[in-house]
Amino acid sequence: MVMMPFEVLCYLLQEKHRFRPEDLFGLWDYDTLFPEPVGTRSGYWQVMTPAIARILRRPVEEVFMELEVFRLYYEEAVREARRRIEDQIRFIHSDIPLKVKHMTEDESKKMLVKLLIQTKIARLLEADRNILKNRKPFLPYEEPEKIEEQQETGFPGEAA
Repeated sequence: MVMMPFEVLCYLLQEKHRFRPEDLFGLWDYDTLFPEPVGTRSGYWQVMTPAIARILRRPVEEVFMELEVFRLYYEEAVREARRRIEDQIRFIHSDIPLKVKHMTEDESKKMLVKLLIQTKIARLLEADRNILKNRKPFLPYEEPEKIEEQQETGFPGEAA
């Protein structure tokens, strides 16, 4: 199986003016590219990078360097996404206790019941949403409105 990481696909998209789309089929011709199996990542890329360079009609050294730049850019984007998620987690950790502190006992109990129910059924609801999303043709007797409502709210007749 030939694999193309996201950054390589982005690079090819940026360079799309250099080749015809059908030229890419050669990258998925595993038997031609790899007459002998490769067992390492570096061995794989020692074959794939020159193949990409041929399609782009560019020197292999340039393609190596540009792919490295794309890899570094993608790595930075991933780090930034994780940083934002961590910031949101920190905010939630500080915000929730403040909100709970200002709740009445009755509000706290209602919220706890709702949270426990949501926690217990979350996986079941996700599985059901996937069935409704991907297997609608097998549910011919379900009312379309009921399916849409369940996809939006998680359960028929329940507000989001």
